[in-house]
Amino acid sequence: MTATDQGPGRSLPPPPAGPLPSGEPVDGPGLPPPPTGPLPPGEPVALPESVSPANVGDHARTRMLPYGLARAFGAAGPYLMQAAMWHWAGAAPAGRFFLLASAAMFLVLLADLGAGNAFPLLWGSRPGRAVPELADVLTMRQGVAVAGVVALGGAAAAGLWRQMSLTEALLIGVFVCSRTALTARQGRLYAFQRFDLLVRAAACHAGGLLAGLGVAMGALGMTPTACLLALIAGNVAELVAMAAWGAGSLGDDLPPPRAVSWSERLRLAWRRLAPFAVAGVAAAVYVRSDAFIGDLFLEPEALGRFGTIDALYRLAIAPVYLSGQAVYPAINAAHEEGRPAALRLGVWHHLLTGGILAAVGMGVFAALTVGQPATGPGSPFWWPFFLAIPVAVPAALVAPLCYSRRQERAMATLAVTTGLARPLGAWLLVASLGPAGLAVNHLALDAGQTFIALAVFPWLGAARWAAGPPPSQASQPSPDQAPRSPPPGAS
Repeated sequence: MTATDQGPGRSLPPPPAGPLPSGEPVDGPGLPPPPTGPLPPGEPVALPESVSPANVGDHARTRMLPYGLARAFGAAGPYLMQAAMWHWAGAAPAGRFFLLASAAMFLVLLADLGAGNAFPLLWGSRPGRAVPELADVLTMRQGVAVAGVVALGGAAAAGLWRQMSLTEALLIGVFVCSRTALTARQGRLYAFQRFDLLVRAAACHAGGLLAGLGVAMGALGMTPTACLLALIAGNVAELVAMAAWGAGSLGDDLPPPRAVSWSERLRLAWRRLAPFAVAGVAAAVYVRSDAFIGDLFLEPEALGRFGTIDALYRLAIAPVYLSGQAVYPAINAAHEEGRPAALRLGVWHHLLTGGILAAVGMGVFAALTVGQPATGPGSPFWWPFFLAIPVAVPAALVAPLCYSRRQERAMATLAVTTGLARPLGAWLLVASLGPAGLAVNHLALDAGQTFIALAVFPWLGAARWAAGPPPSQASQPSPDQAPRSPPPGAS
């Protein structure tokens, strides 16, 4: 993944017909306006000091809505197709697609190496503030994606996975590699808060996915293979759209590689990325291990019911997490500037907006499941997932707050602990409670890790506030150049 020269001072490439679109300005009294064009490096971000209902509405209208639309267009495909497989193909094919989609998304999360949650820190809040190792970090992500795909293909070819053919493994590989390349470009636009371009690209993603699904269904019917082809079509459509606008190239916003050997560059990149990577790998296990535990203990029909309720639950909480992610760059900027009042403003914006969205999500989840014998309140999975929806409101702030406080290592420790506890807890609870054990384990661990991150970790960050704000991305040294002892006055 190499940068191409687009000329000095270009933070983002223009669309074909003219200069970079600026979109509607965000000039309300709330959070600082998203940058909409080239920004002078180091220009301070204006941060507000007060909270008002108007500010909350401004957050929802100008940040969360466009960012939510962008993420919904691009990320809802697997969950919607899971529900479609259940409705049109039946429980057993839905269970098989759930397993294949879980394997694909597991590899995507694995290849991400935790960078997806850290892109605002890695790219910086403005052009020119990216960490020096970013180019090598992106190369490592693509390399891990290829390695994971090769391992999966080898397992399928050897017949080690009874649920997967070699063709399906190859399709998963294409999906994983294209998705990894796509998320690097999405992360850049997100870090610079270019929600206007994200929405346009995601609309192309949704169009490509629907067109691909129509063509694949016409040739293969409603099968897991057709759904995998549709997912690939969505990724390719968005990449092609970005390339057509000139937004597919990372340009001068990507720092040039260091003038050292490849091994030294990779070592420095890994040291920069290690806490995020550990947390990312643990999150991949945490999020997707239920599918593999369920495959061991549940019948295909029961696994299909669990996968369908899980997909509906994730659709219900997606807007809540989008609210937290939309305010993440502003929270990071507040920490960079050492402005606790602005930090509290961003948190309150999310809590109020996310609380409303969680209530709506609970209503939607109930409307889609109540009255259905297989997925309604009579199902052993229903109540734990329903009660887990409001837990998503504080949980959506875990990564933004921990990473903005520069608590990557504490976050990695928590992610590893819960990542190991989830499959172990699922195994024990399924053995004792039956199918309901999967959902009970999910609710307990989500609530537990959220409490630890938001109630315990702030104590660890108090000394950092006392010592002053963290350095901007532009002034951060590489890991080997970091001071070996804290500066005077730091605890």
